[in-house]
Amino acid sequence: MATKKPKILSSYSGKNSCTNVTISNYSFKLVPFIVPAVSDTVETIYAVYITPNPSVEKISCSEAAQYFGLTPRELEIAKLIERGFSNQEIADELSISIHTVKAHTENIFKKMNVNSRTAVIYKMKEMMCLNRE
Repeated sequence: MATKKPKILSSYSGKNSCTNVTISNYSFKLVPFIVPAVSDTVETIYAVYITPNPSVEKISCSEAAQYFGLTPRELEIAKLIERGFSNQEIADELSISIHTVKAHTENIFKKMNVNSRTAVIYKMKEMMCLNRE
């Protein structure tokens, strides 16, 4: 009777075979390791380590506002949006009308090319400026 040879689904290519990838503000390290599988096969499993990328330069909120073309008032409103304020709460905080808040919010959406308050927060956090000033 012939001996069954194990099937190799993927192979390990040596001791320094980890892969490093940088996407946006994060570094991903893929480290392979071989495990025996059912049916006389060997599989390569990857451990993924995700870490913030320290080499990404952080910018200030004023630099982010300049990048998007936001006015100082629009930046102020964007910060309040990030803090979870409603339009009425923003109007009360800044002593302006709710219609003015809505106009500023629409301008922020257009300038940042987004269509929601959540997207404003995401884009600003991607630039690493909210929660810093």
